[in-house]
Amino acid sequence: MSGVAGLFSDEFYRLVRRHLAPGGVFVQWIQLYEIDVPLVVSVLKALEANFGDYVAYAAHDADLLIVARESGRFGPPDPSALMAPAVAQALERVGVRNLQDLEVRRVGTRSSWDGLTSAIAIPMNSDYAPVLDQNAVRARFLSSDARPLLVFQKQLFPTVELLSGVGMPGSVTSASAGLYFEGSQRAVQAMWLRDVFLRRTSLAEQVVASRELHDHASAVSDWMNDCARRPVPLTSLVRVGQAMVADLTPGDLDAVWWALSSTGCPRRFSAQDRDWIALLQAIGRRDGARMAAAARQLLAAEPDLGAPSKRYLVAAGMLGSVAEGKPVDARELWARHQGSLGPGEDLLLRVLVARSRREPQAK
Repeated sequence: MSGVAGLFSDEFYRLVRRHLAPGGVFVQWIQLYEIDVPLVVSVLKALEANFGDYVAYAAHDADLLIVARESGRFGPPDPSALMAPAVAQALERVGVRNLQDLEVRRVGTRSSWDGLTSAIAIPMNSDYAPVLDQNAVRARFLSSDARPLLVFQKQLFPTVELLSGVGMPGSVTSASAGLYFEGSQRAVQAMWLRDVFLRRTSLAEQVVASRELHDHASAVSDWMNDCARRPVPLTSLVRVGQAMVADLTPGDLDAVWWALSSTGCPRRFSAQDRDWIALLQAIGRRDGARMAAAARQLLAAEPDLGAPSKRYLVAAGMLGSVAEGKPVDARELWARHQGSLGPGEDLLLRVLVARSRREPQAK
């Protein structure tokens, strides 16, 4: 609505900053419906011009909460806040019961979204350049949305953890199924897949949201039960692994790989099979250097991969290099493969490309 956009401008944030107490934080709701990613980025540019750090949380699938501070960096959340009875009662209604539930909803930070504002060419929202006010009506008419912001750093890779340096708390994943938020459903799905690997549950007890993924899980389970007489279901192993590595803790994922190894089935792996599992293990351990090396190994060994698989490997390799502070390596990987990735808009790749164009900081 005309006039409300002034609450998301450079000038408003400057005013807020002046009135914050030392150590105070500013919290603001931003809708992700009837708006698009560039318009949200115009707001983020204004935030970044006035605050030293921010963290973005998903309230649900259509709303974002931004928590900002004038200076300093946000560390991990304090678990004692969740013990306050009134806070716990309110959060229980939306399925937030522990720090892991908060982590599932932490969809971005200033450090992980660094590159987003340079990847998208739109002016900072300002009272003197009111791009939000001037363009919101168009976005509403077109029924646009900015929901990719909730998933582009969470769905396939633990990007927020890798680029923010703040990992998931605890060694065992224990996320809750929250209402109206797909991210929490993905985490619960990953936990179920973990339990299938660890033989804590049967395939008949629950069906994941995607029937295709359930079929892949079935193929992996059948193979682990009789791998001596069945071919390695590499496609299914990779698909199930991809559905786990971003949402499970490194400790949980190590247990999954140990369970796989204990069956003796990996002895039947080809070099290609081992390379894919090595990549998934590196992603799960948040090991940027090994991610980069494993992705490059697969790209070199399988030049005829389809575009979706190649995009996944290029993103993994670039993310690993950026996380390790080696943007030059990420830039080289993009230059070598960008022409073979096929059409399509990929927000994560756009951010990684933007970050790869920066020179490494001197230590």
